Amino acid sequence: LTLTYHLAPLGISRKGADGRPQKRAFGPWVGRLFPVLARLKVLRGTPFDPFGYTAERKMERALIAQYEADLALIKSGQITGDAAVALAALPNDIRGFGPVKDATVREAAKTREALLAQ
Repeated sequence: LTLTYHLAPLGISRKGADGRPQKRAFGPWVGRLFPVLARLKVLRGTPFDPFGYTAERKMERALIAQYEADLALIKSGQITGDAAVALAALPNDIRGFGPVKDATVREAAKTREALLAQ
């Protein structure tokens, strides 16, 4: 019995027919990399973060800035009532990683536009 990790590492994963990254099987040696990655957590958000330059991370930072701007609109009173509550709760709908997150971000953007139009 051998331990196998099924991963879709950034940069080396091929895309499947559905456009999602295909997972590959890796042996038990990959388990030794996880503590190293955990120690490198201190690099997150710094210019030395190797994953901080991916499109997904850039999108996440843009979402944070957008949310802060939306909260400023709510605080200023330009958006009130149920629309304000729904807009403030919108990030709760954004979940997942990779293509799953992309889909939820698109849905949240549609909802945000509808809320701002109210």
